[in-house]
Amino acid sequence: MTTPVPVEPAVPGVPGEAAGTPARGLARGVEQFGKAVRQRPGATLAVAIATFLVVRRLTRRAR
Repeated sequence: MTTPVPVEPAVPGVPGEAAGTPARGLARGVEQFGKAVRQRPGATLAVAIATFLVVRRLTRRAR
Protein backbone atom coordinates (compact mmCIF):
# COMPACT_ATOMS: atom_id res chain seq x y z
CA MET A 1 0.00 0.00 0.00
CA THR A 2 1.36 3.41 -0.89
CA THR A 3 1.36 6.38 1.40
CA PRO A 4 -0.45 9.51 0.23
CA VAL A 5 1.84 12.13 -1.24
CA PRO A 6 1.14 15.72 -0.22
CA VAL A 7 0.16 18.02 -3.07
CA GLU A 8 2.89 20.53 -3.75
CA PRO A 9 2.11 24.11 -4.77
CA ALA A 10 2.80 25.20 -8.33
CA VAL A 11 6.27 26.50 -9.04
CA PRO A 12 5.80 30.01 -10.46
CA GLY A 13 7.39 30.62 -13.84
CA VAL A 14 8.37 27.00 -14.50
CA PRO A 15 6.12 25.30 -17.07
CA GLY A 16 5.41 21.64 -16.41
CA GLU A 17 6.47 21.85 -12.79
CA ALA A 18 3.08 22.57 -11.23
CA ALA A 19 1.63 19.95 -8.93
CA GLY A 20 -0.36 17.37 -10.84
CA THR A 21 1.17 18.07 -14.25
CA PRO A 22 2.23 15.22 -16.52
CA ALA A 23 5.92 16.07 -16.05
CA ARG A 24 5.65 15.79 -12.27
CA GLY A 25 3.55 12.61 -12.53
CA LEU A 26 5.99 10.97 -14.92
CA ALA A 27 8.93 11.75 -12.64
CA ARG A 28 7.08 10.27 -9.67
CA GLY A 29 6.16 7.18 -11.69
CA VAL A 30 9.77 6.62 -12.76
CA GLU A 31 10.88 6.97 -9.14
CA GLN A 32 8.31 4.42 -7.95
CA PHE A 33 9.27 2.05 -10.76
CA GLY A 34 12.93 2.25 -9.71
CA LYS A 35 12.03 1.39 -6.13
CA ALA A 36 9.88 -1.54 -7.25
CA VAL A 37 12.66 -2.92 -9.48
CA ARG A 38 15.07 -2.91 -6.55
CA GLN A 39 12.57 -4.75 -4.33
CA ARG A 40 11.24 -7.35 -6.81
CA PRO A 41 13.17 -7.14 -10.06
CA GLY A 42 11.68 -10.12 -11.89
CA ALA A 43 8.02 -9.45 -11.23
CA THR A 44 8.30 -5.71 -11.80
CA LEU A 45 10.09 -6.07 -15.13
CA ALA A 46 7.60 -8.70 -16.29
CA VAL A 47 4.69 -6.35 -15.59
CA ALA A 48 6.52 -3.42 -17.20
CA ILE A 49 7.26 -5.40 -20.37
CA ALA A 50 3.70 -6.69 -20.63
CA THR A 51 2.31 -3.17 -20.14
CA PHE A 52 4.66 -1.79 -22.78
CA LEU A 53 3.63 -4.43 -25.31
CA VAL A 54 -0.09 -3.83 -24.71
CA VAL A 55 0.25 -0.06 -24.99
CA ARG A 56 2.37 -0.37 -28.13
CA ARG A 57 -0.20 -2.63 -29.75
CA LEU A 58 -3.06 -0.28 -28.85
CA THR A 59 -1.23 2.76 -30.23
CA ARG A 60 -0.42 0.98 -33.48
CA ARG A 61 -4.06 -0.03 -33.96
CA ALA A 62 -5.22 3.53 -33.29
CA ARG A 63 -3.24 4.89 -36.26
